[in-house]
Amino acid sequence: MKNVVLTGTTIADGSATITSTEAGVTGYVEKIVYDYTDTATSSDFTFTAVEAGVNVPVMTITNAATGDTVWYPRTLANKVTDAAAFANWADKIFVTDSTFKVVIAGGGATKTAKFIVYLSDE
Repeated sequence: MKNVVLTGTTIADGSATITSTEAGVTGYVEKIVYDYTDTATSSDFTFTAVEAGVNVPVMTITNAATGDTVWYPRTLANKVTDAAAFANWADKIFVTDSTFKVVIAGGGATKTAKFIVYLSDE
């Protein structure tokens, strides 16, 4: 199990873009831990893994609550024949040689945010 820590501070309008210092991360996203400090209740978080310059969606949270929490992001599997998503089959998200990023909106002025992304090899 490995982890990537994302920590940053919002600017006056309540926004922030936090990029991990760890690069080249590969594995299955197991969970994202929100280590709450003081962001606003109305905070929105958009998590992506940047692979070769492409933003791969991991998870979006709207109107996050205040308090520590854990999320388990998953993606719907796709059919081989037409790439339509299965409605009842979700898989862990696999990232390759990635850097993680979270964009915060509505987080409140000069508030601190900390997230930990946990990844596994299987």
